[in-house]
Amino acid sequence: MATDGADFKRRVKYHGRTYTEIKNGSDLETISDVSVAGLARELAGDNPLHGFRELVLATADCLQSVFARDSQTLLCVLSQRLSKITAGQACSEAQRIAVESLIRAAGVLRQSAVVLDSQTVEAALLSTCGRDLHDAFVIGFAEQYAMEHRQLGSGDLPLFVEDWKRAASGRLNDLMVSIFKDGRPAKELLRPRPELARVQSDSLSDLTSINLGS
Repeated sequence: MATDGADFKRRVKYHGRTYTEIKNGSDLETISDVSVAGLARELAGDNPLHGFRELVLATADCLQSVFARDSQTLLCVLSQRLSKITAGQACSEAQRIAVESLIRAAGVLRQSAVVLDSQTVEAALLSTCGRDLHDAFVIGFAEQYAMEHRQLGSGDLPLFVEDWKRAASGRLNDLMVSIFKDGRPAKELLRPRPELARVQSDSLSDLTSINLGS
């Protein structure tokens, strides 16, 4: 964990608990829950995703237009449209990464032989942006720390990271959907989910008190 400059202060402010859970040997479900909550706080704080809904919709529109027939034309037109959206807004690092992520995702989706409907395209774009933002602001800074404090060998790290990404994917999708819909992360995503109370399998009262609809 780098300890120099303003970025270190941001790491501690938003992601300090992620490092603590890594150091404490917590399972990846716990680490991912904490890391996505830290990302949500960062995106709700001083690194917001300005114009995210407009950026996603513009990308989806380009992918379903005549421009998608040619990859070079698609990426050129898409870059121009996204630049117009961001031109009148205060730029953030999160927005810059999201724009790059959308352009890369458009290139991948354009190569698909399957005709995708708008909802499927939007879902794929949100998923890709969430993964890339989590990689950039959380995982990318924590890999070396994890190797040192989890005693991971260089060959073990890729599996650790992939498992972390997999554990975080569902919560990341919730985060990106909330920003897409409301312009900012939902409040319930700013904190890790509360741990479920332990259930005694031999206790009838415990087993019958579980509310499956909660």
